Amino acid sequence: MAKKESKKLTEELLKAWMDMSIGIKGNRILKELSFNEMVICRILYQAEQEGQRITATDLCRRTRLLKSQVNKVLDDLEKRGLIYRDRDQEDRRRVFLRIREENQRVYLEEHARVLSIVEQLCGRLGKDESKSLVKKMNKVVAIMDELSDAQGKA
Repeated sequence: MAKKESKKLTEELLKAWMDMSIGIKGNRILKELSFNEMVICRILYQAEQEGQRITATDLCRRTRLLKSQVNKVLDDLEKRGLIYRDRDQEDRRRVFLRIREENQRVYLEEHARVLSIVEQLCGRLGKDESKSLVKKMNKVVAIMDELSDAQGKA
């Protein structure tokens, strides 16, 4: 591929990526939670369902957000009564994060709203194209993780 054509393609990919990000974050799909709050609540909810315990450090690693960003989101969620911090009885330095069962509905309603939109997206794309998109998105995430890890070591 010629250099000019390659640059054009990378610019198109960057634009599509940014447009998709704006579409996800900027369209006010979420009503009660911010994008980062939704991501963190999803991780905490899934961990709870699987019997896992999650710390703030785990969240930083999984979300790739800065510790300060994660702490701000956690503080906001805790003030609103959506999560609580559960100190480990064996190692008092470790604190696990949990969604308050009585307030899980906030996350579950947001999840249902987003899932409905994704279902419509899949309906318009069709089954085969949706499966292909999932596969490609997972591949992009894996490559981005590799590139990020390589940059961190450089």
